[in-house]
Amino acid sequence: MSLQEGIRKTYGAYHWGVLLAPKKSNGRDNMAYDVSDGVRLNGETGQDLNSERDWFFRVKNNVNPLDSGRLVGRVMIGKVPPQTAENDLETILRGVPLPDKESGERCRHWVWNAISTLQNESVIPNFDIEEFKVWILDYANQCLANPSPSNSLQRSRSAMSSSAYEGSLSLMLSGQSGTLNEV
Repeated sequence: MSLQEGIRKTYGAYHWGVLLAPKKSNGRDNMAYDVSDGVRLNGETGQDLNSERDWFFRVKNNVNPLDSGRLVGRVMIGKVPPQTAENDLETILRGVPLPDKESGERCRHWVWNAISTLQNESVIPNFDIEEFKVWILDYANQCLANPSPSNSLQRSRSAMSSSAYEGSLSLMLSGQSGTLNEV
């Protein structure tokens, strides 16, 4: 992965998304949620359906984040209560406003709003998002500087631990040129 020196230590160096992982993963049983302003190809014609580069919400089933080759790191932000179904989570995340193209918002802005929404819906514990943003950027930069398999899942300082929960929500970071669609 090659990143320009000017963006290497900024939020813009990474693509940000949310990953739902089961308590005991067998690899390709995770769900990835993110937003993109990238190319959307028509499967039949190959035509770009997003020539205006508008933001859109994406869901990818049966994801193994370790297979992407672009994964920088993951950080657990909470455990999903058993009464919260995958469909409920998708509905909540689909309702998070897309980044505002005119103001220069990016995927990270959607992730911060998604975290806030998940907290408001009592899906994940409350924690200071502003403090977390500083911590997660430092963590991402450390992972990029020192790639290691141990970067694949880190528990945030604020994540709850309880055996009563069935799955976890993680932030997933990949290189800016990578997207969760490639996972």
